Amino acid sequence: LPPNWVSKTTPSGRLYFCNVVTEQTTWNLENIDFQTGALVIFLTSTHICVNQSLVDAQVVSWSKVSAQIAMAIQTLKNSIRNETFDTLQKNTISVVYHVRLLLYLSNSIDKDSSPQIKSNKKLRTHHRGVMASLAKLALSSKVASGAWPPPESINKLHTDADEVLVAVRNFIITAQEAQLDLHDNKPKLLHDGVSPLRWRVAGVNRVNGANPDATTTLLVLADNIHGATTAFIESANEAFSDLNPNHPISDRIKTTSPVLVAQFRNLSNTTSQFLNSMEDICAINPKQSSYFAEEKQAIFDDMGTLFIISQAITNQELGFDEIKSTFHNLEQCVKSIEKSVRDICDISRQINQDDNIDLNKSSYIKDSATPLVASAVNGSSTALVNPSAVVDSDGCPTAGASLYNNERTDFLGTDYNSSEIIFNMEGNVKGGTIRALVQRLTQHDKLDSKFITTFLLTYRSFCTTQELFEELFMRYMLTPPEDLTAEELTVWQEKKLKLVRLRVFNVIKSWLDTYFNEEEDQATLPTLAMFTEDYVRVTMKFGYDQLIKLIKKRMDSEENGQIRKMTLNIRSEMPQPILPKNMRRIRFLELDALEMARQLTIMDFKLYNRIKPVECLDKNWGKGDSEHIAVNVKASIEYSNQVTAWVTDSILSKDDVRKRAVVVKHWVVIAEKCRLLNNYNTCMAILSSFDNSSVGRLRRTWELMNARTNQTLASIRRLMGANRNFTEYRDIIHHANPPCIPFLGIYLQDLTFIEDGNSNYLKKSDNMINFSKRMKTAEVIRELQQHQSTPYLLQAVPDIQEFITTHLQSSRDEETLYNLSLALEPRERDEDTIVRRLKESGM
Repeated sequence: LPPNWVSKTTPSGRLYFCNVVTEQTTWNLENIDFQTGALVIFLTSTHICVNQSLVDAQVVSWSKVSAQIAMAIQTLKNSIRNETFDTLQKNTISVVYHVRLLLYLSNSIDKDSSPQIKSNKKLRTHHRGVMASLAKLALSSKVASGAWPPPESINKLHTDADEVLVAVRNFIITAQEAQLDLHDNKPKLLHDGVSPLRWRVAGVNRVNGANPDATTTLLVLADNIHGATTAFIESANEAFSDLNPNHPISDRIKTTSPVLVAQFRNLSNTTSQFLNSMEDICAINPKQSSYFAEEKQAIFDDMGTLFIISQAITNQELGFDEIKSTFHNLEQCVKSIEKSVRDICDISRQINQDDNIDLNKSSYIKDSATPLVASAVNGSSTALVNPSAVVDSDGCPTAGASLYNNERTDFLGTDYNSSEIIFNMEGNVKGGTIRALVQRLTQHDKLDSKFITTFLLTYRSFCTTQELFEELFMRYMLTPPEDLTAEELTVWQEKKLKLVRLRVFNVIKSWLDTYFNEEEDQATLPTLAMFTEDYVRVTMKFGYDQLIKLIKKRMDSEENGQIRKMTLNIRSEMPQPILPKNMRRIRFLELDALEMARQLTIMDFKLYNRIKPVECLDKNWGKGDSEHIAVNVKASIEYSNQVTAWVTDSILSKDDVRKRAVVVKHWVVIAEKCRLLNNYNTCMAILSSFDNSSVGRLRRTWELMNARTNQTLASIRRLMGANRNFTEYRDIIHHANPPCIPFLGIYLQDLTFIEDGNSNYLKKSDNMINFSKRMKTAEVIRELQQHQSTPYLLQAVPDIQEFITTHLQSSRDEETLYNLSLALEPRERDEDTIVRRLKESGM
């Protein structure tokens, strides 16, 4: 290592280098002068062409900053033109420095913390362009300055330099149009009460020195973190809790890795928003920042550790014992994150419990990670209890928990009567009234993620959307008991009302995001918008902004379903289509079996991907008006029936028995290719045609099948067979690697059994909704939906798809095909079959 430099690692395990004398740090040794030990990026006088007048200037302007960036880029291009390749990296660093200086002066370094970038879409786009072009320039410079640079690397560097210049100019023009100010970059002493986080303070509403909505925002985001961690752990449990050392582990890891990566990304984004909200609280009163320091650092450490563990657990080379150990560490890490989040929320609530708390004189003590605050209540000093005594394992306040010792707590209990809801032996809801179920949905002292998703998936089977929102509005406007004292009313508002409103907000947000139904729910939006304007705006500014934005998107959007549907960013090339020789006149037997399976899969997935949960309720697909209620399920069923009819028609269209046998073989190969593509729905549709009365009876045709074709067909029959309720198929589909199209018929069969075998209300009751039935229904719907988010990376061929569509729509009806089958191969007795075979053999 260079003089005075040592290597260290971050808490997350990343290697970096530190100068023990100057305390400078860098990720890369290339930034250090090996002879002097000096950090290149800081040597502005010798290594970077920085105009010192700009750095020392009291007043900076857009023209000065733009000129400096242009000069730095021109210096880099001169090095390229003069072929002084040893200065490329030095001049690139100069460009990076000046662009970073621009972002710093305009308070645009962090896009998540800058209100200007958040509120201005055009500015945000150009900011993203600046960062992307700068990253490309840095990579191109490193490649071009290597020992053996590729021939095209110099031209690439020149092009990337021009791209940076264009991106910067676009950013500056947009920033000037938005009247974005440049701030002085010279360090200066701050007056008392002035926060150094000026880009955060700009977006904070000060009311008597405090932000009344900051704590509420923090609790909303803490609730979101709990939901994200719950989903992450559930995915990990589903993937690794039932591992068997005797079965291959790599397949399971390959299947679940994309889901775990997506869940970690969601948790990371949610945690980042939570920490930003905490910084907003500190920005209002910087003296409070020390209270959160320990928990904040713990979250940073745990998120870094969780990132490493998430990477490790998706390694396909891990053994069984290693995965079990890593999974245990993952659980511990998630629990630690939730504990730190709970501690931050408790501290925030305690700090804001009473406006008369003197933070300068408060006795905030860290004893075994338990914060205590001395608070003056009616002139007496009352110690707050340990937060762990008033929150449950989910980090939510427990029923009857009080912030103060020796106080009555009955007013913090549930609002429904015990006779309105029934639980089973496992503690899950068995049944209840609509009122009780909605109160359970928004309960202040319990967050049951599975109950929430089940309710939102299935509520349309026992109430209307209007009835649901009437109950939610009543919960949001919850009134306190009449006999509360002033102190008890404050506790009730802090420990119950605020949390109930957070739950209602999250339910409405989830409904708008994921469970909105265009045909049925459009009329509800004006009422919801009015409620949000009249009530949420006054009581929860953070929630108001999000709900209004989602409502407007739903009003303006023509697309149904989720606003944001998770799609995996898979960096893989699409396979090239296998085209027939004559595309003008396509013939069935000239189409490659694999390409035929691909095109059928593309068409089938479009239908499968559109199926919505509401279509799976109450056997809607079988009702007379199902064209409007279950249009996508109906379309998928119609597609499968058309495929079956086309296969049958194509076989029976050949008069010669040998030609019929060739067509059958081709369809068997196509069915096998569909199975290999995990398209079990089309595979089953083809198999159904082989077993129907028109084709299954063609003895002479089936006798011409060779052993290989019979073996392939037997394998497909065994997989898709109905033995023991499709046991083998169900096991395969649960471990299938996405993308995948499951066989829709099994799910419709399961939903029919659940609907016919369970009543809508509990026995001896006409108002206790059978929620156990809805839990079973929701489980089937989740299985049906699990592969909808991962599309096939296949290229559609319009000519082939037009050929397929034409034949799907022109097949003959079942009666006509059966009569044709009888004409081609008439019924014959066993002795007639023997005589025919003897004649065919020449005897």
